[in-house]
Amino acid sequence: MDSKHRTGQDLQRLQFFNDSLIYLSLASSKGFQAFTECATLIKNKLQGFPLDVSQDVLDIKLDKVSMDIFPSQEFPELVPIKVSGDGNCLPRSASMLVFGDQHHNVEMRVRMACELALNKDFYLNDVNHKIYDFDTFPYCSTITTYSANFKPGMNSDPESIEKVYELDAIKTAKRGNYCGIWHLYALASVVGCRLYSIYPKLKSTVSIRPELNRIIFPRKQVSKRKLAVFWTNTNGINGENYWSPNHFAPCLHKHLLLEVKQKANIEKIKTENVLEDRRITRCRAQSASLASLNGVERHSTIASNLHTSNKRCISGSRTPNIEKRTQKTTTPNIEKKTQKTATPNMKAVRFNVESKCDLAIHFLTKKSNKIQIKNLKRHKNPLKSIFKFFMGNQKESRGPDVSFYEIE
Repeated sequence: MDSKHRTGQDLQRLQFFNDSLIYLSLASSKGFQAFTECATLIKNKLQGFPLDVSQDVLDIKLDKVSMDIFPSQEFPELVPIKVSGDGNCLPRSASMLVFGDQHHNVEMRVRMACELALNKDFYLNDVNHKIYDFDTFPYCSTITTYSANFKPGMNSDPESIEKVYELDAIKTAKRGNYCGIWHLYALASVVGCRLYSIYPKLKSTVSIRPELNRIIFPRKQVSKRKLAVFWTNTNGINGENYWSPNHFAPCLHKHLLLEVKQKANIEKIKTENVLEDRRITRCRAQSASLASLNGVERHSTIASNLHTSNKRCISGSRTPNIEKRTQKTTTPNIEKKTQKTATPNMKAVRFNVESKCDLAIHFLTKKSNKIQIKNLKRHKNPLKSIFKFFMGNQKESRGPDVSFYEIE
């Protein structure tokens, strides 16, 4: 959980268990007795932080590597879920099963450490590990040999078993330390419900599987819910004849994985729709601002062009030349010129413009005396005739939004 989304109570809970783990780590350096005393003090304060098994899973992903060795035939309704393999995989798995995320792994590590420190006599009693009444084998001495603290040459006598157990419990107080079967027993008692310890069925696990693939009962059952943890390896099978576990993965029902995927897809679609709406709104705002800016620029361009055209048409130095030219070009000559230039190959050109001023400026900036325009009254001065026509002295046919003018 991100710190920005945590409430004050969540931060207080997180701080308490972080401090508790530090105290347990310092006490463990002084021996198992000091470790037990520190665990007693923490146990008395755990009532202020009740543990409720969550039914909601926030974010889960399938552990595809573990699926290659998962015994799906024995547990068809379960699938292994991916958690970080940083040495805290079992506390992370416990956090996922209880809280629906991995962010409470420190709390689960503290709770398992206190459980192992305060209940050593219970867990070292073979009677408490019987599944059936006819079980007679020495379970504690057998699973002690699977511990990383059991060194070659050690005997499986009660003193050695107790020593290995204490080392396993003490190492729980440090982050990144690997957990084993005793920690699964502690997890079942912490949550107060049955726990399936699922072990892969491979050629190299035939002899060890009966002791580790089993149902673990809590010291006191307070919930009918059943949890499951899978012994796995981050490298997959990697040689079936010499396989050994190095990772734990929580197991959840398949329908939970499908529900989380559906919720994620729905949230993704909602997010995409919101982003699309924002993009459309932003584009519309940019278009409106651009249109208004273009209108201002166009207005200034028209004004400057009209000012330039007026200077060309009305300036005193060029007006006499225009008048002389208009006197020489009489109407009969224009008619003759149109008759001469009117050839069968001439095509009509249609202009689509937004205003009369635009078209007027277009003709005025060109050589207007060489362009013949339909429906214009031909006066002595064609420039004035064009300008008067497009400035409103004569009505033109307009479309719904723009005017259309046709020239030859």
